[in-house]
Parts: sequence; C-alpha cells; structure tokens
Amino acid sequence: PMTRWSKRWLRRKIGWVREERPCDGDAKEVLRELEAWLAARDVWKSPKVEASHTSQCPSISFGYGCYAVRAIDEGEVLFRIPRSACFGARDGDADDEGDCQRRLARRVRKDEPQWRPLLAALSEADCPFVWPEVQRRWLQGTELEEVVEAKRRRLRRENVEGDPRYGEACAFVLSHVNPWFGGSIVPFSCLLNCSRPQSSSSRRTTTTTNVAFSQEKDEVVGV
Repeated sequence: PMTRWSKRWLRRKIGWVREERPCDGDAKEVLRELEAWLAARDVWKSPKVEASHTSQCPSISFGYGCYAVRAIDEGEVLFRIPRSACFGARDGDADDEGDCQRRLARRVRKDEPQWRPLLAALSEADCPFVWPEVQRRWLQGTELEEVVEAKRRRLRRENVEGDPRYGEACAFVLSHVNPWFGGSIVPFSCLLNCSRPQSSSSRRTTTTTNVAFSQEKDEVVGV
C-alpha cells in the first residue's frame, strides 16, 4: 500500500501531518479554527455552502471539502476571498512554476502560526516524485519514469539547505497553488476539489456543475 504522512496532526517541520480519517472531534476542531480564521480575514462564504470533513459528510470524497445545503443558481456568487487570506499572495505577476513552487514550499516549511488554520484543512499530496523508491519502480517503462526522475533531480538542486521534507512541501504546494496574486493558496478553491458529484435526488445538490474562481481586483471570487 502507498505510504501516507505520519498519523495525526503533529507540529513537525512543515507544520502538520494528518491521518486520513480523524475522529469527529479532531475534524470539528480544525473546522472551528478555520471558520474563525476566515472570519477574521473577511472571507465571505454563501450560507448555501458548508465546509465539512469526509468523516462527517459523505458528499466529501477525502479530507476537508465543501457541499451545498441549498440549491444554487447558475452565476450566483458563493465566495469572496481577499488577498490577505491567500497564502503566499504578493504584488506583481505570477512566478514561473518552479519559482512559485520553491517560494511557497519554503513558506510552508517555516510553519508560520498565522497560517496554520488554513493549511491544516488541506489534503496531503501523494505525488509520484515523493514516493519511496519501491513505489517509484511501478513507473519503470512508462512515460512518467523520466518525468519523475527529472523532477527529483531538480528538487535536489534546489534544496541547498538539505531539508529532508522539502520534496513533500513542494508536492503540497503543487496540489493547492493558484495563479492569483503572484501565485498563492486560496481558501475554498482547493477544498472544492474534494467534493463528490451528487445525484439529482440529493438534498445537497446544486443547479450548477462547477464553481469557477477568478481574480477581481484585490479579491478572488467564486461563482
């Protein structure tokens, strides 16, 4: 079986490491802290949408995600997220992919207390370039084999500090980063990736298929 990061959230180098299905109490605490953090940063969420955890809500496929509690009309605004709530946001144009990844991965590794409630609700990243060697052998003879090895060589060159968790931090960033505000991790944009499609008979369905996010001046809007 594929290995996951260590069980339970622990203060350790990149911040926290989580088990796949924490008990309800753990999940509720993470959600309470996230909601308070979002409110303090003026993040607006429609009352038609709720955040939860897969242990509490079958509409969420893995970890923390969002689901609709009432029907949503097409084009209806669901989220407004200011720049101040986006991890790694800065002025100027987006970095190229490598520079953005490197910059944000180093920020993740600093374990900045003011960002813990947001990062704690994000799913870990099981990217092939951080797999153990025995699992990377599954890629032998496939087109991904050289791609993954090239990525690992690049990470070794970048990791001048010799950080043993740098690769995992890069995988985490690549799984959640958005292009807005020079490259940043935006609340709710990443959580929606964990939602399951719902049947038309479900009371938690929406009248739209997807939520589209875009930058409007100094905030990101989800419609």
